[in-house]
Amino acid sequence: MAPQSVQMEDAECTEDDSECEHIYDASYGSSDVSVEDLTAVDLETLAASNNNSVGPNTYRIISNEDVEALQDEAGHEVMALLGCTLSAAKSVLMHYRWSKEKLANALVERDVEQVFTECGVKIEAKENPWALLPANALVMCEICCGEERFDATCSMDCGHSFCNACWRLHIKTQIDDGRARDLRCMHFKCGTKCGQEKLRGLLKLLPGYLIKYEQAYLSSYLEENHRVRLCPSVPWCGRAIQVEGEALQEPECSCGTTFCFKCGRPPHSPCTCHIWSIWNEKTTVDSGTYDWIAAHTKPCPKCNKAVEKDGGCNHVTCKCGQAFCWHCGQATKMSHTWDSIADHSCGRYKEEAERKVDEAQRNLQRYMHYFERWKDHADSLVKEKRERVNLLKLIEDECEDEGSVNTRDIGWLMRAMEQLKTARGVLAPSYPFAYIFFGNDLYTSEFSPEQTVSNQQLFEDQQQMLESEVERLSALITKCKEDLIVETKDYNAELRLRVINSSVSIQDRIIKLYDLIEHDLYGKLHSRSAEITSYQPKRNLAG
Repeated sequence: MAPQSVQMEDAECTEDDSECEHIYDASYGSSDVSVEDLTAVDLETLAASNNNSVGPNTYRIISNEDVEALQDEAGHEVMALLGCTLSAAKSVLMHYRWSKEKLANALVERDVEQVFTECGVKIEAKENPWALLPANALVMCEICCGEERFDATCSMDCGHSFCNACWRLHIKTQIDDGRARDLRCMHFKCGTKCGQEKLRGLLKLLPGYLIKYEQAYLSSYLEENHRVRLCPSVPWCGRAIQVEGEALQEPECSCGTTFCFKCGRPPHSPCTCHIWSIWNEKTTVDSGTYDWIAAHTKPCPKCNKAVEKDGGCNHVTCKCGQAFCWHCGQATKMSHTWDSIADHSCGRYKEEAERKVDEAQRNLQRYMHYFERWKDHADSLVKEKRERVNLLKLIEDECEDEGSVNTRDIGWLMRAMEQLKTARGVLAPSYPFAYIFFGNDLYTSEFSPEQTVSNQQLFEDQQQMLESEVERLSALITKCKEDLIVETKDYNAELRLRVINSSVSIQDRIIKLYDLIEHDLYGKLHSRSAEITSYQPKRNLAG
């Protein structure tokens, strides 16, 4: 089937009869569309059209100026498939949150007419009952009961015609009520969506409301489309990311902000979004402080405030005046000696209390071990990003001088710095991953204690080899930057080779680390699934 599209012309609507033209769509110029007309190839093409890029991890950076073109592009695909107007096609897509996959699924389950009815769109526009009248003929509006010239009225696809003044009042009310994305016919129990071009024509006399409508229409693509996420930069850079393939990606906006597309948080692979949310909550609420309080204090049995014992006997008195036993936490009398408390005995509780204190101290030490190493690498990543920007500026300044080195001469160094940034981005979240995967109740039932110990040793071996190579490359890059006060085009060939070899070695170690995590750790889970952003090896590291 090859539907024919008709160019529509919606003229301005003004209150002046001589300037206002009747707003009405021509017929679609195609025969009725039935589900039989839509072949399996058509539906597969529609569902796959969002994923036509090469590779599993592809995305594009879009700005407000790009959104309308993307909406039109998606609308034309649906328009060609269903044989409807562009305005109707975009209304259908908006109903399905701009997801062509969801639309394709709906067309498989229901026929085209049912889909259009669900979306509030007419397959074919009904004829205006006043269409044969001359432009200066007077007609009565069913809303205000006033007589208006025929060319001062507007008819939607449902065929209901009212005067332009009533349409504008209705549209203003709907926009003020926050329904700018779902403007429908005002006829009783009609519910047909108003066409985009007709709405634009009606709102030309209301520029403020036209802007609100356009903004709401464009923002629907950014806010409702599951393949689009706004850049989380603060302040917002005004851009968004649209993924073309797998949603598990960590795209980088042109403003420099990198984030996990699935959850919107900072990049955290090899942590899953769930693991990262646990770690983020723990570091945000500073639960390490609570671990310290649990390890070094006891709650007063009267006021429940934390009390720390810095020496002396086991008889402790809170500021509120309540005395209690440090071992068991029970309230006691004031009378006591160094080794006993009057009318109180808790020897059987001593071992359990000390065990709890020791456990809290071990938990705190373990948390601080992973937290400090995570923070060190995260801080180094921020510092190295800043140094990379400074290096680019230095190169730009040096290249302005005659005879200085150009960017092509040190492309290997720029690629090495990019590889270092990537490696830091892997190492930093690898510590929260280890903290939760090997010591949290989340996965205790998945592996035996022996398997957990073995898996942790294998992971830490790969992690330490990557970490040592990262620090080696960092030192080499620092040496290169110190020598970059360029007076000659000659560069230390041995240093260049060491940097390139280290970059390649880091990539190999990252690949092995991810292979271990994805296949031997996440891949062995039985009761739950785990998905992370896979590592994409870089090309041409040798330069």
